[in-house]
Amino acid sequence: MGIADWFNFETAKQKKKKMDRYYKKLYPFGEEQKSWEENRLNEVFPKNKKTKSYHFELLILRESIANLSDPDIYDEDEERPSLDEVIKNWKEKETVYRLKPEEKQAIIDIALEEMKRFTKN
Repeated sequence: MGIADWFNFETAKQKKKKMDRYYKKLYPFGEEQKSWEENRLNEVFPKNKKTKSYHFELLILRESIANLSDPDIYDEDEERPSLDEVIKNWKEKETVYRLKPEEKQAIIDIALEEMKRFTKN
């Protein structure tokens, strides 16, 4: 980050466009996918006050997975990690909310289930 970044301002329209693009990246199937994800987290972690933290960690994992196909992240000639490597890296690193290993595995399972459910065939 340099001094030029101090004066880098975005208009409300630019911010909205950026957020819309990010939302489309994380939820390419829109509200149906987002709703499914929230319901699935509530099923896997019933009556748990940490559901928002689980959702946050799931988004972090899913963003890493979505980055695999994002041309702004990896150039065509750049080697991309595999899906297994992305999952392994997320699983091994410390998460913001300090999840137990079984909680991490449940989130991985939800992410993979979601990919199968919402991936275009």
